[in-house]
Amino acid sequence: MSDGKLIHHNNPVPPPTQAIDREPHWLGHSYLALWTARRFGRTDLIRFRTLQFVLAENEPVAASCAMLARLKDFAAERNCRC
Repeated sequence: MSDGKLIHHNNPVPPPTQAIDREPHWLGHSYLALWTARRFGRTDLIRFRTLQFVLAENEPVAASCAMLARLKDFAAERNCRC
């Protein structure tokens, strides 16, 4: 944000700076897969993906309000009603 207005960044989105992990993280959401791995003593096979994000250097409340105002204007221009 700059002077209370949203600033468009990352267009196009830059390529990842780290290698993309291709392991089957979805198995971490399966009770059967977790139970089986524990029974065979192979919990090392199941990994949980941590959240990956970049912290924006702005005020979250002000940014949220600016995005809601932008959405309101977008809807008003197209005569959208909720």
